[in-house]
Amino acid sequence: MNVVYEHPVTEHMRLLIKLEALFIEIEQSLQFKKNDFALNGLFRLIDLSDLVSGQDLRFDLLKNLDKKNISLKHLKHNPDVNLDLLKETLENIERLKKKMHILEKVPDDNFENDELIQAVKRKYSVKGSLYPFELPLLNFWINQNENFKFNTIRDWLEGFMPIYEAVRLILKITRESVPVLPLTADRGIYEQGSDNDSVIDLIRVLLEPNANVFPEISGNKHKFSIRFLKQESSWDKPVQTIDSIRFELALGSL
Repeated sequence: MNVVYEHPVTEHMRLLIKLEALFIEIEQSLQFKKNDFALNGLFRLIDLSDLVSGQDLRFDLLKNLDKKNISLKHLKHNPDVNLDLLKETLENIERLKKKMHILEKVPDDNFENDELIQAVKRKYSVKGSLYPFELPLLNFWINQNENFKFNTIRDWLEGFMPIYEAVRLILKITRESVPVLPLTADRGIYEQGSDNDSVIDLIRVLLEPNANVFPEISGNKHKFSIRFLKQESSWDKPVQTIDSIRFELALGSL
């Protein structure tokens, strides 16, 4: 399986990928229930609330869903398209659009009015990390039984789920609806430009696991460059390779 390097070009795409990463981390904490799953889940939920607060995220997600809806409907008469999958995706878009329309606020009152959340947020926002001994209420909660903590985090997370479902579907369509092109970077560098009508939101570089290089991507939504760097050890500064590197490239737009 190839190693995927993603580079969000626009601020909105960067926000979507950050939200996705936080949701995945919370879900994995709950799934595997490691010793620190409750503390990690709590802190990631607070990070999540900070990202979505004060932004008209609902409006932006609705706009993204509408654009995906229009672009996918154009594929109905394409003989190479899986019509059952297309129908299912379009139905999911309509379902999530309805959820977005009735969504009043994120995070909801269940999260915002919770005394533990507010107590942790006050200290967490000031110093960035927090240990149970620094806040007696947090220490008390951490020492509750595992099921209680699991269910509490699930309850807090529930108010964010319409956002997560929309983010996940938008990113899934963005990643999977574009061609993956095999390319070569001569002497470790590749550059590409596009006309001003074509906007890039997400650059994805795929490399074989044994490539022994990694990409450094820079540019904007119309033009970008990829430098492939190598590093002999963590003590060494990465340097651009002079070898020709075979890789795959996918460019996504919201």
